[in-house]
Amino acid sequence: MTRIVITAPFDPRIAAELPGEVVTASEAETGQSLGARAAADPVFAAALAEADVVIAELDRIDDDALAAAPRLSLVVACRANPANVDLAACAARGVEVRTTPGRNADVTADFTLALLLATVRHVPAASAWLRAGNWSGDDVFEPYARFRGIGLSGRQLGVVGGGAVGRRVVRRAQGFGMRIAVYDPFLTPGALGDDVQHLELDDLLATSDIVTLHVPLTPETTGLIAARELALLRPDAYLVNAGRAALVDRDALLAVLREGRIAGAGFDVFHDEPLSPDDELLRLPNVTLTPHIAGASDDVVVEHSRLAAAAVASVFPPPSSPSPSPHSAEVREATAPDAESRAQAATHRDASTPDPHEREHHVTATATADVVVLDIEGTTSAAGFILGDLYDYARPRLDEVLGRDDDTVRAARADAIAETGLDADASDAEIAEALRGLMAKDVKSTPLKTLQGIIWAEGFAAGEIHSQFFDDVPPRLHAWHEDGIRLAVYSSGSVASQVPWFRHAPQGDLTPLVEDFFDTVKAGPKKESASFDKIAAALGVAPDRALFLTDHPDEVSAALAAGWQVVALDRAGEPWAGADFAAPAVASFDEVEVTR
Repeated sequence: MTRIVITAPFDPRIAAELPGEVVTASEAETGQSLGARAAADPVFAAALAEADVVIAELDRIDDDALAAAPRLSLVVACRANPANVDLAACAARGVEVRTTPGRNADVTADFTLALLLATVRHVPAASAWLRAGNWSGDDVFEPYARFRGIGLSGRQLGVVGGGAVGRRVVRRAQGFGMRIAVYDPFLTPGALGDDVQHLELDDLLATSDIVTLHVPLTPETTGLIAARELALLRPDAYLVNAGRAALVDRDALLAVLREGRIAGAGFDVFHDEPLSPDDELLRLPNVTLTPHIAGASDDVVVEHSRLAAAAVASVFPPPSSPSPSPHSAEVREATAPDAESRAQAATHRDASTPDPHEREHHVTATATADVVVLDIEGTTSAAGFILGDLYDYARPRLDEVLGRDDDTVRAARADAIAETGLDADASDAEIAEALRGLMAKDVKSTPLKTLQGIIWAEGFAAGEIHSQFFDDVPPRLHAWHEDGIRLAVYSSGSVASQVPWFRHAPQGDLTPLVEDFFDTVKAGPKKESASFDKIAAALGVAPDRALFLTDHPDEVSAALAAGWQVVALDRAGEPWAGADFAAPAVASFDEVEVTR
């Protein structure tokens, strides 16, 4: 049985679903080595000695910790950057290290907008002024003039960094009617949508009303915004940083703010934390300050628990036999004498300490493959869009297409009659109505898919409909393609509909990335392993060198039976979200790494 020791804050429901025996123990002290903790705590030492997996957030995994855990084969750091883990020591002992990328990306994006609004509308200053008793009847309109701010609609937001947080900020700002410009040398134009400008950094700084920073801190990005760059900002511009303080040169920043060369700034991160009482930032009236709380949310614990569980499942996959019940994993707590005090101390930790801005290459599922084959519905694209917008477009057009004098249509018409049990002389209207009945039940009907493919291809060509992809998909497809990974598509929708779907993506034409397209006519039913044999043969690849990405549990099983590698997409809100998968499950393509 796999033994898992968890010291990170962890969602108990997710812990209960982990495969094996789970021991939970609150973090004793920020930055303490688990080895030192084991030396002082016999109960914890016994648990660590039997551990196959350790899941930690702040506790250090170093030589002492590894010596106390001789069975250890996996460490999951509940943070984007495993700064608490001695990677060299783990590598020397053959211990794999995983992270939880983007665990606080959503809440950090939320907070960025909150900080931005508080800054440009002077919310903290107005609140402090009011609380100080300054609002009097002598001039009831004084605050209206004193705290005059700007609106967001129509303003340009310059987003520096289009990674996990940056792209979420983009989506939120679009909801306010803002124009978006992004600087990110790793993104291709159109990767975030046709309505997002991709600019060089200088152009972005010079043209934006508000600039917000969302790049990871690396040697290349340290001091990215220095005196020259700050001078490009307009006098009425604002700077917001909830990322990393060292992205901006401190001295140059203070000079700009002190001299009023920009309208203002909002900061959640600082070069020295905590701020000293005499820090100049505290005296500047044009700055909004918060104490590094962008990631401080209970939702972060739930998300990193989910990502950590996926990492464990990818290394210790559950058996392909029926999955255990949600309560089959044993969860117990290490009850050392000071466990209560440790638990109390843990509740006061700052959940935002880890870097929330690591880019997409931090993963929770890995594969070595020559070919990646993609499902569409629920995997690359939202099922609701397909079952809604596209189905609505096709329904009224079935009658007209069925009446065409075309070999493909005639064959589909005959197959539809046979499949629905209609009389051989059924009218086009009767066949169309029967097919609409199949659409209502989302039946994967081959003749229906053929006819829908014709309708959709024409709709795409006419510009009447457009496809939709999850934001994480196109950048990963480009990256895999550039790395020499071959890409193919296998969907129940016809090839005739797949091709225009990829050609008319909001992020640009994706068909040059895709080597081949397969449907149920070309390959066979998706729930049969023989179909995957046929695809592997057509692509000239060994089954164990092919990776299938899908959201359907039965398709997972069929591909596995054919000897393929499989990663399941478990996306919130999709039809199969939360299903029991017999393969590693991830929430986005950002969490999948493929190498040759």
